Amino acid sequence: MHIEKNVINSHHKENESIVTWLRSGEAVNITWFHPISHNVRKISATVMLPKNYECYNCVIRIIWQSVEIEKNYSSYYSCADVNIVNEIPDGDTCLGNGNRKYGICECNAYSFGDNCQYHDECINDKDCNSHGRCITFSNDVTAIKQCFCQRVSQSFTDDSEFVPSLYHMEQVGKDNDKIYWRILQKF
Repeated sequence: MHIEKNVINSHHKENESIVTWLRSGEAVNITWFHPISHNVRKISATVMLPKNYECYNCVIRIIWQSVEIEKNYSSYYSCADVNIVNEIPDGDTCLGNGNRKYGICECNAYSFGDNCQYHDECINDKDCNSHGRCITFSNDVTAIKQCFCQRVSQSFTDDSEFVPSLYHMEQVGKDNDKIYWRILQKF
């Protein structure tokens, strides 16, 4: 782990980016997703932050090195804008998706996690414009909710027309769900 002071030290609200607030002296699990060759991998690292160390507008950078096809080495970098403090202040310290009260983030609708870092597309089927279902599924990090549309609608916002003849169709699963797909030309 490498912590560096960000060169840009802005105190103007309109120039501030979303910053993760971390408590000094605690273990932090840093997770990111990276496409490697043919699949997407979850990469994570647990780091122990130094005790009584404070740093505002800093960057945590983790470098991960892997051996891929034919023993070629690749390096991957994770960067996060952070404030490391002894005590996280109450207020807007939940990634812009809630407010911290008494040290705990109270997340806005559709956001969740210790720092409101995860997001659901929907809470129930009504959020999918009556043409889809709000389904919970689990990935390597957490369970999230997403809209899955019925055939009558290709998007839960209903903002474009669907022409089945432009696609290939596959039926899958016990319910014979239909998946329409096509390959678009490269630009």
